[in-house]
Amino acid sequence: RGYEDFRVLDKHLHLCIYDRRFSQLPELPRLDSLTDQSETVSQMLLAYLSRLSAIADNKINCGPALTWMEVDNKGNHLLVHEESSINVPAIAAAHVIKRYIAQASDELSFEVGDIVSVIDMPPKEDTTWWRGKHGFQ
Repeated sequence: RGYEDFRVLDKHLHLCIYDRRFSQLPELPRLDSLTDQSETVSQMLLAYLSRLSAIADNKINCGPALTWMEVDNKGNHLLVHEESSINVPAIAAAHVIKRYIAQASDELSFEVGDIVSVIDMPPKEDTTWWRGKHGFQ
């Protein structure tokens, strides 16, 4: 995994599991803002992962974080490709109130009344699209 992958994990952890005041995990800065990148990044990630190991427990149930760690919500090893249809735990459910017809191959079509399991909610600054699947499959 690269440094930017760890930044994504940090965002997911603090979006759907931890408050930074509790986790005491520092927000990982952008790579281009670091001066001595290799040494600084290694030390920063070592400290970050040490703290994460101290606070991580069986309450980590955020789908995107579990997928990043390649485990399911029971702690079993899971190797998931990005486009895999494996049953990734949902982090939210949504009730469709407006019909939508997919306009691309990676989109879903919805009918009013459908239930959608949300499996990824990236930060708004990254994208306005969420990842999901129909129902509770």
